[in-house]
Amino acid sequence: MIFRGILLVIIYLNLCFPCYKVEYYFITGHKNFPWKFFLYRYIIVKLNWQKIGGFTMDNRRFHGVISLFLIFFSIIIGLLSILSDSLPTGLLYVAIILISPLIVIYSFCSKCICRLDSCAHIFPGNLSKLLPPRKQGNYTGLDILGAAIPLAVMLLFPQFWLWENKILLIIFWLLFLIALAEIKLFVCNGCKNKNCPVHEKK
Repeated sequence: MIFRGILLVIIYLNLCFPCYKVEYYFITGHKNFPWKFFLYRYIIVKLNWQKIGGFTMDNRRFHGVISLFLIFFSIIIGLLSILSDSLPTGLLYVAIILISPLIVIYSFCSKCICRLDSCAHIFPGNLSKLLPPRKQGNYTGLDILGAAIPLAVMLLFPQFWLWENKILLIIFWLLFLIALAEIKLFVCNGCKNKNCPVHEKK
């Protein structure tokens, strides 16, 4: 059990480097990723704002990208568990993976006031620009269902196959729960979208 816990921690920490690199590229446009930036962010990631060589970055974006990568890897674990048993079912899940995020983004992210210039997750905000525009305002029940149902389908669909491998099942949900914690503790904190159902009223 201790070994598995250590393994999970190592997996989580190794996700940091690609997330730092992607975030640095999207914010600066530079592909050459400085190692001092990685080390600096890795050590003092809990600070709200950091500046390295004239480059300033919002800490919310770091956690936003991290959370998406964690969800992505959990979904990939689910996909691999399905493909190991059935190729057709795995391809069906691939279709679900490709379609569901678009529905979530259109239903939920497209109404967010932050999506155009301050999306902490970066990717959904950019993708929402390619979808039909929606009027910003309060979220309806259909908006919430449009986000919740596709997400639930992505998460619940592979559970039958994951149940056959308890270690993968644990890793799947651990990654997803860590992503939720990242979003709740760091991404939602400071978000300007007061219409969001989970926005903390102050």
